[in-house]
Amino acid sequence: MKKMANIFDIDLFNQKLSVQVKNNKITEETKTYYMACLDAINKKTVGTEDVAKAIDEICKGSKQGEKYISAVKKYERDVLDAPKSILFGTKLLELRQKHKLPSIGIEIKMNEATYLKKINRLNNERLKLALRLQHKSGLRISEIASLSREDIIFDENNEIRVLVRNGKGGKARAVDVNHDEWLFRRLQMHLEPFAEAEKVFYSSSYLKKKATALGIPTHDLRRINSRERFRNQRGTGESRRSARREVQKQLGHESPKTTNAYLGKEWSEEEEEK
Repeated sequence: MKKMANIFDIDLFNQKLSVQVKNNKITEETKTYYMACLDAINKKTVGTEDVAKAIDEICKGSKQGEKYISAVKKYERDVLDAPKSILFGTKLLELRQKHKLPSIGIEIKMNEATYLKKINRLNNERLKLALRLQHKSGLRISEIASLSREDIIFDENNEIRVLVRNGKGGKARAVDVNHDEWLFRRLQMHLEPFAEAEKVFYSSSYLKKKATALGIPTHDLRRINSRERFRNQRGTGESRRSARREVQKQLGHESPKTTNAYLGKEWSEEEEEK
């Protein structure tokens, strides 16, 4: 019996993404994300070319479709060199409409203070510092895992600045950590035995695993940070859009729409007051 062919060349996609990782265009985590999505679609499309149906079946109303769409679009651009060659037209519009996130984005699971309480109960100081730094910096968990001692700067005003050398899309940025006296003192002590270029926290997979066990989606910590930053900026008299621009810059978002989604009701409710 003739073996049915897959629609996507997974090996070639892996090669293309590996080159991009090597050239610091994307992170290893981003590569894994794209590969997992496309591999799942590939398995669902054996003997068929109905990618849209495959995405529907994989997601089953979970509102995760956009990430699978992004993986297909990435394949179109990087492997086929032909955007709109697989998902395009009415089919793409209908798929995106079906799987789009709510306009205010994903709301956090608990009230903001509960997250910090859960983190502070941890006995593992290295883990506690990593998650508390994410809470106060808004870094992605992969960016926290990549930090070395030389990337964390302490100033005379007890403030912390973090240098992200290879963020999403291979972009670098400097992030001002929200004020936290405990974090300032304990993080300095934690860094003392490390060499300048040595990684100071656990891997991103380990951090995610431990955070999940606590009931904390690590991206929720980025959402909380965005809202805290927004409130701080507004408290100094900044306009809504100026405050949002600062949040967008600090969190490393490409689009203000992404920042709007992170801010959630913090943005939309203030909009209603205008």
